[in-house]
Amino acid sequence: MKKIKILIIVLSILLTGHVYSQIQSVSGEWQFRVDSVKELAKIKLPGSCEEQGFGAKSTEKDPNRLTREFRYVGKAWYQETIEVPKEWQGKRLELFLERILTF
Repeated sequence: MKKIKILIIVLSILLTGHVYSQIQSVSGEWQFRVDSVKELAKIKLPGSCEEQGFGAKSTEKDPNRLTREFRYVGKAWYQETIEVPKEWQGKRLELFLERILTF
């Protein structure tokens, strides 16, 4: 039984390149602005700018389709100061952003 557990751990290390990863949430209130507006606003992450009222009000009224109340397509800037733990110094860090539309 012990040999199987050790083998699984070794395979895990070989497949992932590391034993474990640490995750730090960056959710919360961020500084935000869309391309057409110069002043900064506040936005909560996770969440989309459209969910929080940024963009053009949708005029689509099809009862058979889900539609967004606001629609924004364009550049957006997000800014936040993130504290990186000292024990992460010298290690590879990765910021994962979900559901991003790139042009």
